[in-house]
Amino acid sequence: MATYDLTLGGSLATPGTQPPAAVWIEGVVDFSKVNSGAGAAQNDVVQVVNIPANTFVLGVVVFVTKASTNAGTVNVGDGVAATRYLTGTAINAVSDAAGTTYATTNFFYTNADTIDIVQSAVLTVTTGVVKVMVLAAHAVPSV
Repeated sequence: MATYDLTLGGSLATPGTQPPAAVWIEGVVDFSKVNSGAGAAQNDVVQVVNIPANTFVLGVVVFVTKASTNAGTVNVGDGVAATRYLTGTAINAVSDAAGTTYATTNFFYTNADTIDIVQSAVLTVTTGVVKVMVLAAHAVPSV
């Protein structure tokens, strides 16, 4: 099992400058670029979205924008629970808004973490593009 960091960084809010508001954060995984093009093997972790400490995640949406050419499946979770949001989501067919996979699991992160994709099929996924969108609110105290 290997871990690949594809997060882009950034934060949700500057403490004390605005009230907590839910925002969408997105990350994209192009499996043809994971591990220098070798793809993701079973149980490889791809870190997709940074989650700052003191953040509520209100839901996660997964779009398959380019289908994998094999029967790849992914779990979506974090550094503590690999299946916190989704389990066994197929990535071998493009999903538009009607076919999108989503989870409405709420979770409060007291410590910084990442939303991760774990390649769960017994094969190596070398093709396909998945967009992960996270609805989150940073709980920052007023100053």
